[in-house]
Amino acid sequence: MSVAHLIHGRKLIPFVEEERKGSFIRMNIGIDIASLKKFKRIKSSDFKHWRRVFTACEWKYAFSAGGKSAERLAGIFAAKEAAMKAFGKVGVKNFREFEISHTPSGAPKLNKPSPFGKEPGKPRSRVSIAHNQDTAIAVVLKT
Repeated sequence: MSVAHLIHGRKLIPFVEEERKGSFIRMNIGIDIASLKKFKRIKSSDFKHWRRVFTACEWKYAFSAGGKSAERLAGIFAAKEAAMKAFGKVGVKNFREFEISHTPSGAPKLNKPSPFGKEPGKPRSRVSIAHNQDTAIAVVLKT
């Protein structure tokens, strides 16, 4: 496995190439970190100011656990930023093109409507979110 950089416009975008039976599979990686500080002031009633960033389902999830809304909002925000980096500007126009949902066990899942979905030959993705008392970090891997 090797890490390389693609030149996209003026930016260097890191990606990983994995060798499988003599061919390469391109994997883009996006990573982002967000401070919980700005999310601690947000109330459930503030959705109208944030609806360009978060979906209604993400908002509901964030405020469904008392006292953890800042952690959840920051984590979702970081995951969306990481996803935009992994997918690149070509395939993404805004935050609402991605939705972060969660499995029953609490694992985050990145949802993006077609053409980036479960169609054969289309990119697949994985997301991981972590946080502590001050920051949230997310990593998205797109294959």
